[in-house]
Amino acid sequence: IIPEAEINDERVAIQNWRAALRDTLPDYMVPQYFVLMDEFPLTPNGKINRKALPEPDHNLSRMAYVPPRTTIEQTVADIWKKYMGLEKVGIYDDFFDLGGHSLIAVEIMTALQKETGRHLPLASLFQHATVEKLALLLQMDGKSVTWDSLVPIKPLGNKMPLYIVHGAGLNVLLFNTLAMNMDPDQPVYGLQAKGLNGIDEPFDRMEDIAGHYVSEILAQNPDGPYALAGYSFGGIIAYEMARQLDAMGKKVNMLAMFDTYAYRSDYYDNWLKKIFNRVRFLIMQVLYSFVLLAKYPRRTVEYKTKMLKRRIIGFFWKLKGGGKQDQEGFSGYSHKIDLKNAEAERNYKLSPYPIRVELFRAKKTTFYMDDFKYLGWTPYALKGVSIHEIPGEHNNIFAPPNDKEFAHILQNCLDKAAAKD
Repeated sequence: IIPEAEINDERVAIQNWRAALRDTLPDYMVPQYFVLMDEFPLTPNGKINRKALPEPDHNLSRMAYVPPRTTIEQTVADIWKKYMGLEKVGIYDDFFDLGGHSLIAVEIMTALQKETGRHLPLASLFQHATVEKLALLLQMDGKSVTWDSLVPIKPLGNKMPLYIVHGAGLNVLLFNTLAMNMDPDQPVYGLQAKGLNGIDEPFDRMEDIAGHYVSEILAQNPDGPYALAGYSFGGIIAYEMARQLDAMGKKVNMLAMFDTYAYRSDYYDNWLKKIFNRVRFLIMQVLYSFVLLAKYPRRTVEYKTKMLKRRIIGFFWKLKGGGKQDQEGFSGYSHKIDLKNAEAERNYKLSPYPIRVELFRAKKTTFYMDDFKYLGWTPYALKGVSIHEIPGEHNNIFAPPNDKEFAHILQNCLDKAAAKD
């Protein structure tokens, strides 16, 4: 918010403020949006009334168009235009302001790698969201690019920080819209897989994955308390992280599952029980597909087609002897990480623990589950399961317009958890 009595050219004023901040602050501390105001709205006791602050004008907040100046800036701008369907992109245009999201980010980073030979993490877009910044990153020495698992999505704020673990797609960019719709002083971090750089060896045990993420959190925040969350597959990792932190005597004020089913591996079952359960589950899946077709015909066909495509690709990978582990997986990175994650999930023995789970459950279901209400968590969360219904279905709970309601529900839950201290 920029309080200013008289401004002749609002866009130029915003550009000047942004440029001044970029000269004095780290990239992640420069505000994404600006609003020009004569004065701040105040509460009766004289404090800034955050709830009365206006929504930013995204068009006004964008920098005036400045064309690419170098070959590498032109390359980045051209790729953005192609994959984002834009006529022109300036060097100060922001990826997220332009409507960029995680799926587009995968396409853009893949195209940039083919064009420049540089392999960058998707999460680098958080700190290098403009054409200018991304072009500079592409020109840096490879050793300057960090592949840390802990990613600052929205690091500023004085509230209890939230740490969200990636899902099976490994993509933490999904959490950007959620974080931006939360309170201004709510810090949010993402946790991405080790091995995304194609050099580090990914883990194949759930305990090791969780331990690695815990170590990165402790290095950044040694005292806590902690709020952990995991999306889909990431919820299982977050559960193990909470167990490890608790064993260290650290306080976990909140453990949240973002539409995570408490998957119990049958790896330790005898062969007869495995066959029975798998056949039963397959039959229930087929029968429930008819229910979904009746309720959401178009979306069900789209979802089933996508899942079938993934299974066919996975089948061909197996035919090639497990697949070339350096080939591109579903996440846009090495398929080796997909294989290691699948192995970790298969070998992990989910066991009961005295902890409470905050379950954020999508209102729409796109696949069969044995437990639609608690998503299987009641036998494992011995202190209970609190259900919070969020709009959308499993694959789009972070997408607009679902993100705003999700963020509001999550923030209330976080504030209550923080009040435990």
